[in-house]
Amino acid sequence: MCPAQEDYITKFTALTNGELLHALAFEWEDYTNEAQVALTSAAEQMGISEQDVWDYRAKAFAGSEVLTHCTKCGEELRLNSDDLSTGSFECPECGWGQKVTFAALKVKGAKSPIAERLTQGAFADDEELKGIGGWLYLVGAGIVLAAIVSAVRMAEALSTGDLSTGAMYVVDVTVLVALLYLFVTERKLFPKAIIIVLVLGALFALLDALWLGASAEGFRDDIIEIIRAAIWIPYFIVSKRVKATFTKRLWTRQPSEQESEQPSTASTSRTNLRKIIAFISYVGWIGCAVVLWFFYLSALTEWLGYIGTVLAFVAAPGVIAFPIIYWIVEGHFPVLYFVLIGLALFFGFIAGAASPDD
Repeated sequence: MCPAQEDYITKFTALTNGELLHALAFEWEDYTNEAQVALTSAAEQMGISEQDVWDYRAKAFAGSEVLTHCTKCGEELRLNSDDLSTGSFECPECGWGQKVTFAALKVKGAKSPIAERLTQGAFADDEELKGIGGWLYLVGAGIVLAAIVSAVRMAEALSTGDLSTGAMYVVDVTVLVALLYLFVTERKLFPKAIIIVLVLGALFALLDALWLGASAEGFRDDIIEIIRAAIWIPYFIVSKRVKATFTKRLWTRQPSEQESEQPSTASTSRTNLRKIIAFISYVGWIGCAVVLWFFYLSALTEWLGYIGTVLAFVAAPGVIAFPIIYWIVEGHFPVLYFVLIGLALFFGFIAGAASPDD
């Protein structure tokens, strides 16, 4: 190692963790090759990973978009917060992999809020909020406890031959395990996923309380479910800790050292794999929707005759509420229909997560 690099390492290791992260995330191109090597060594000594750098960028570019141009074909591109956080992107027109030039963005956007945050380095307050802590401990404990309770009730229902109740708890356990994974791994998808679960739970509780004739105990549980949603949904929307913690993408793309000089073959392969997974998931989602709509058509025709047949085509979106309508009209729980709804949600989740634009 040359004396210059040793001097650089000494200076870099003297920086605070936040300052070093800022240099790695936004000032890399401002340094010489020797300084870049020293900066990398200093980051390794201080335990800073590439994912930490991505997460640091994600806080600056949350919900932001920046216009740039492909360095090969000149196509105007709109980079979203994911592209900006990973520091690399691939041109959809020519497939050329390249890195984001943050130095150029800071010059071009001197008056933009993004540039102001970068030049001021306003991330110190968020650093203290990053990670599972505060009210999130209660969220994690609640998910674990709910999963355990649902698993016990599922086992009891299946052991007594109550397949309809068992099927509901199978869906519950599956959803809760998926939420727990997103929570523990601090995935950006977690806040959206749990908000959707809370909204659906509140809607079902409202339906059960007002129209399905819940028992006194069931009515109490429905009210608790609605209150839970009213408290936690705003929290996940406005909490600074939630925004600072859940920043990791479900699918990550490792930028190549040569991305700015040649097409990224590895990135293209991963993108193609994700397209295949998304396509298969979309097919599964459409298949479940078609089968459920067929049952929807058959039931409406049986109930209303030709009018029901026409209504099935005119009011096709009603297939979403069909299992609940069937439950109310026929008086017994339609296990198969709810299983189809669950599979459709599952395939839709996978398709959305696997989308190359995620």
